[in-house]
Amino acid sequence: MNDENTHYFRLYLTENEHYIVEGYLKDFCQKNNLEFIYYRTLKNGHVPCVREIKVKGERWKIEKFLWDYDINTIPKEEYSENS
Repeated sequence: MNDENTHYFRLYLTENEHYIVEGYLKDFCQKNNLEFIYYRTLKNGHVPCVREIKVKGERWKIEKFLWDYDINTIPKEEYSENS
């Protein structure tokens, strides 16, 4: 059910870093007319410090947020939900 304006990515950070990034991302989405859908632990399995994020809006704005805060996403094939 993803459309071209719905962006899903994963981050591997410490618990404290996730807390900070989630707050910054929520603020960024609110200020830039993006829909913050979720920031959560993986549904299946347990991979410590990995969170999945879903945001709806213009891709360049989301990429700018990640670039500005020097945040690297996890490639889909690197961590699976069954890890």
